[in-house]
Amino acid sequence: YSEDTDTVNSYKNEIRMEESELASILHHIGNIHLKLEDVQTAMTHYEDAMKGWRKLCDFGSGGFAEYAQREDIDRMIDENRDILRDMADTLHNMGGVYETNADFSRGLGCYNQALVMKRSLLEDKEKVISQRPQSSPLDDFIVSSKTLSSAITLLRIGAIHVVLHNYDVS
Repeated sequence: YSEDTDTVNSYKNEIRMEESELASILHHIGNIHLKLEDVQTAMTHYEDAMKGWRKLCDFGSGGFAEYAQREDIDRMIDENRDILRDMADTLHNMGGVYETNADFSRGLGCYNQALVMKRSLLEDKEKVISQRPQSSPLDDFIVSSKTLSSAITLLRIGAIHVVLHNYDVS
């Protein structure tokens, strides 16, 4: 019986890896179409990649905010760290497509989701700073800017707020 269980688990892991690779391929195909300025096809591939990653992380129909409310969130983040990073990258790219098409509301939504995911992937010492009850805007900036990817996402969020004349937010 134990051998059968091990075999089934082995197949499940292989399928999971293949599904993750497929989502990654879809993301990269989206990037190719974006470079070719075929934004509709790029967006279709990004959306398909997101569906695959959401399935792998067991997101259900909710977003990351709902996912983050789970009791086992730390374990889930540890188990899905690479997938969540890839999802954040795809959301960032989707935000760029929306921004390019002047759909600023949806662009901000994607960028903000990407930033929340990126922040969730910070190492423990950065999390301590971000969870201080009296953290300053400078602390938040340092934590958010820990990675180049987060800094670029913050830059895009600020750029949209400037276009929308939300100078107090940008």
